[in-house]
Amino acid sequence: MKDEELQHLAKDIRSRDATIKEIADKLTETAEAAASAAHTMDEQRRLLCLEIERLKNALERQIEQSMHKVEFHVNFYLLVL
Repeated sequence: MKDEELQHLAKDIRSRDATIKEIADKLTETAEAAASAAHTMDEQRRLLCLEIERLKNALERQIEQSMHKVEFHVNFYLLVL
């Protein structure tokens, strides 16, 4: 009877070990996927920040050019008067 109980216990332990390994594998996959997603999001954030900076600089140049044009037209208008 004891050998039979030990065999049953060993089988139960192997089954639990397999379940634990399966869960650990799934957790590892999930962690790796989360890390990959975080890396992708960080790269997208970095690219977006660069694009925002580029657009900001372009807008500042446009404003400066527009101000020079307005200044030129105002000065020209004042000279004509």
